[in-house]
This record gives sequence, structure tokens and C-alpha cells, in this order.
Amino acid sequence: MDRLIPSTDSILAELGIDRTDLKSIKPHWKRTQYRAIVNWLTKYQPPSSGSNLEMVRGYLETCYHFFQLEDWEKADRVLMIRVAGLTDEDLDDALGTWGAYSEQINLYQKLLGKLNHKRNISILNDLGYAYDTIGQFQTAIDYYHTALEESQKVGQIKLQSMTLSNLGSTYTSLGDYQAATSVLNEALEIARSQQDDSIQSPVLNNLGDVYLRKSEYDRALDFYQQNWSIVDRMGDTKGKITSLNNLGAVNSCLWNHETAIDYYQQALALAIKFSYPREQMRALSGLGDVFLTQGNPEKSLHQQQEALDIAKKLGDRVNEGTILGSIGNVYYGIGEHHQAISFHHKALNLARSLGDMSTETTALAALGKAHIALQEIEQSEQFYQTALELGREIGDSGSEATAILGLGSIAFHKKHYKTAIQRLKQGFKIARRIGDLRNQVGALGTIGNCYIRLKQFARAIGYFHASVNLARKAGDVENENEALISIGSAYTALGDVDKGIDYFHQSFIRSQEIGAQKSVGYALYNLAMSYARIQDWQQALLHILRSLAIFDRLQLPDAQDTVNIVWRLIQTTELDVQDIEAALAEIAELDGDSVAEQIATCLAETDSDVIDAS
Repeated sequence: MDRLIPSTDSILAELGIDRTDLKSIKPHWKRTQYRAIVNWLTKYQPPSSGSNLEMVRGYLETCYHFFQLEDWEKADRVLMIRVAGLTDEDLDDALGTWGAYSEQINLYQKLLGKLNHKRNISILNDLGYAYDTIGQFQTAIDYYHTALEESQKVGQIKLQSMTLSNLGSTYTSLGDYQAATSVLNEALEIARSQQDDSIQSPVLNNLGDVYLRKSEYDRALDFYQQNWSIVDRMGDTKGKITSLNNLGAVNSCLWNHETAIDYYQQALALAIKFSYPREQMRALSGLGDVFLTQGNPEKSLHQQQEALDIAKKLGDRVNEGTILGSIGNVYYGIGEHHQAISFHHKALNLARSLGDMSTETTALAALGKAHIALQEIEQSEQFYQTALELGREIGDSGSEATAILGLGSIAFHKKHYKTAIQRLKQGFKIARRIGDLRNQVGALGTIGNCYIRLKQFARAIGYFHASVNLARKAGDVENENEALISIGSAYTALGDVDKGIDYFHQSFIRSQEIGAQKSVGYALYNLAMSYARIQDWQQALLHILRSLAIFDRLQLPDAQDTVNIVWRLIQTTELDVQDIEAALAEIAELDGDSVAEQIATCLAETDSDVIDAS
């Protein structure tokens, strides 16, 4: 590893320590402390493959010895040593970058109140930031309020802006967007009056964060772009990495997927090069979210798990909760709903322990979605209703739209189709207003399903086609696929079975491409039912058996119904057990021997004589 800090001799000279004078230092206890300082600076040899913290251990121990001497200025000068080669930050800031928050907090608390007003205000802000990062938001707010009072008392205008900006960021983490916007606008006004890019940049960044959380993506994008212009002009490496991640996040929300990937990959490369693990974590998780949307759950899961490892290592509990939710989304996408629920509950519990209302709202809505997929309607409704109330409380329009649409889906499952349509259109309007394409696509599809149940097939097909077109525009392969299945069902209901089969087949191909096993299963199931309608019994049997393998593997409630359908086909058509054997042989070629064996085992566990063929 490259040298992280300046040479020992230069540091000793800067601290005014001459090794030849040590014997003359009195009293003895003081000489002992200085000798320890010199030994740590000159004799400590970190492990060749040691961590960043081990590489700078000698300098941290030097600080503690200065604390014993009550020489606060020299201790602080050690913390202000520039760490070159990696982060290019002062030593105290580098500790935060490396996730050594407990070490950082301990050092700051010992210096608090021991230095001049300006430095004391900076330390209060640093303590607030450290506590914010580990999810202790109220402690962070307390430090920021103290810093704000001191900066106002001594007339430190720039530090007032910095403190207000940090305070606004913590309010955003808590989901108090009104308070966040108020203090951030005040901070921006001060920063602009000072014409200082270095204090204006973080304020713009934090305002972007507020509007991103509120799902006001165009406003978020505007603030992030303003911030990028500043950090790029300043040559602020860390600021540029943060800005690139933020631009990736907002473009992901706007469904500009390739643009988002480009920003995230730039951020990831720089974060690795300059050793900023927190931004590396954010880039990995952001890429994971985009890959899932593009239909690559395996790649998404890999990125999210790598990001989760970094979050845990850093002790960044806020982002840990967000990433847990993202992993839950991956499992939902591949049809493993119980696993999805497990991760969303972890995210929910962590968010509640931190008071992170934004992540809490997201987790509640995700749990509603997962439970409805398992036909657990009452539980789903409770989660969606709680998410709606919390989303409205914190002013999160995106979460509000998601919850309303979820409640529309609940009404659909309860067969209250007119109520469902009313809720879905309400959610669609909010989603369209804030530019939330994913929720718009989902709303159109579910409205179409309502019209199917109301026997208004032509109207339903119109909504499904609108959903497909918008999904393709947004790159939303999951909802595109669901809409294709729905169009196939509508044409089948109208008696145009061949057209229905064509759309089901499109859905089957698309589902296989994106690895959405649940959707593959339903596409096969619908193809089986369509072939049965035209009495192509061999194809019906083949496709229903292939769907059975997926439903059984994913432990879906549809598995037993599918077994029953297989035996009814045998009992009510010219098919016999030999046809099952022939179909299994074909499945072994298509999907592998293990799948064929799984189906045979599943069928063997059912006594066909007790199946009611009526």
C-alpha cells in the first residue's frame, strides 16, 4: 500500500518536537508522554497488508497521548494531517470515509469544547454527521442545533449554512421533508449570498435528496445537475463521486436506465480508485436496482449482496435497510415471495429502530405487494393502508401512489371492481404527475384486469396495450410481461384463441429472457388452458406439466390446483398415463432430467382416484 501520510520527520517538525530534547522535558510523566509520541511516530510498523486504520494507528495513538498532555491544538493538528495516496482527505475525515465512526466520534468528543469557536463548530458538525450515518438521528440533530447556536452567536455565516445543510439532510433521513426543505432553503440563501461554491454544493446536493425522496424527480435532477457543475468545476473528487451516484439514482427513477448505469459505473470506478467505500456501496446497490428493472435478477442480487457487505462493514445502518429492501425486491421478482417478505421485514424493523420513515414506508408497501402475491389479502391490505398513512404524513407522493394502487389491487382481489378502478385511476394520476412510470404501467394493467372481470374486453385490451407500450418505453420488462399475459387472456375470452396463444407465447419468451420464473409458470399455464380450449390435448398436457414444475419449486398455492388439472385431463380426454410419460420425456429434453423427475414425484404424491373430475 502506498504511503498514506507525510514522513515522520516532517510531522515531528510540524509538531515542534525535537527527539534530542526529550531528556530535558520535565516533569517525568510529561517526558513519558512525549517519548510515547515519538515512538508511535517513528517505530510503529503497520502490517504490510493491514487495513487503513492499522496504517494510521501510530498517528491516532499520538492524538491520545496529546490528550493526556491536554495539548488539544497539537492533537487536532495530527487529525488535520493530509492522508495522501487514497482518499486525499484530512485524517479525521478519512476515518469517516473508512467507516471508523466509533474511532472518529471518540476523538471528536475528547476535542469538543477545547479549541477555538470555529473549530468547535466544525467538530459539532462532524459529530452530527457521524451519528447521522450510523442512524442515531436525534443525537445528530442535537449536535447540529448546538453548532447552529454557536455559529449564530459568533457570526460564522458560512458555518451556519453548512450546519443548516447537514440538519436538512438528517430531517430528510427521518422523512420530515417540510422541515428539511425549510432549513435547506435557508442554507442555500446564505451560501449564495457568500458566493462560495464549497458551501453551496452540499446544499444543492441535499435539496436534490429531499425531492428524490418525495418522488419529485425533475426537481431532484435540477438540483443534482447544479451540484455537478460546481463539483466538476472545483475538481472535488469526493463531491463528483457523490454527484454521479445521485445522478444515477434520479435517472433510474426516471427510467433512463442506460444513463443511470453510465453514472453509476463512473461513480463505482472512482470510488474504488480513491477508496470511498460508502459511495462504492451506493453505486453497487444502484446498479443492482437498475439490473433488476432490466430483468437481470441474478446480476442484481450479486450487486446488492456486495453492497450489503460494505454497509455492514461501515456500520451504515441507514443504507443497510435500503439494501435489504432492494434484495427483497429481487426475490419478489423471481417469485420467491416468502424470501422477499423476510428481507422486507428486516428492512422494516431496521427502519423503525432508526426512525427512518422513508424506508419504513417503502418496506410497508413492499410487504403489501408480496402478501398479495401469496393471496394473503387481509395482511396485504393492512400493510398498504399503513404505508398510505405514513406516506401522506411525510409528503412522499411516490409512496402514496404505490399504496393507493396497492389498495386498488386489494379491491380487485375482493371483486370490488368499480372501487378498484376508482383507486387505480387516483393512483395513476399521482404517478403521472410525479413522472413515476413504473406505477403508471402497473395501474394501466390492473385497470385492464378490472375491465376483464366486468366483461368489457375491448376496453381491457386498450388498457393492456397502453401498459405494454409505456412499459417498453420505460424498459419495465416485468410489467410488460404481465400485460402481454393479460392481452392473451382477453383475446382468449373473446374467442380468438390463436391470438391469445400468440401473446402468451410472447410472454413466455420474455419471461425466460429476464429469468422471471413465476411469470414463466403462468405463461405456460395460460398456454395449456388455451391449447385445451382448442382440444390440442398433447400440447395442453405438456405445458401444464411444465408450469407445475415451476409452481411446485416456488411453493405457490397454484401447484395443487395444477396437479388436479393434470389428472382431470387424463380422466376427461383421450389422454392416458402413457401420454404423461411421453410428456415427461420431452420435458427432460427441454428443461432437464431433474425437472421431469420433480414433476413425476409431485404427481406420484397425489392419488388420482380421489381427484374430483367433475
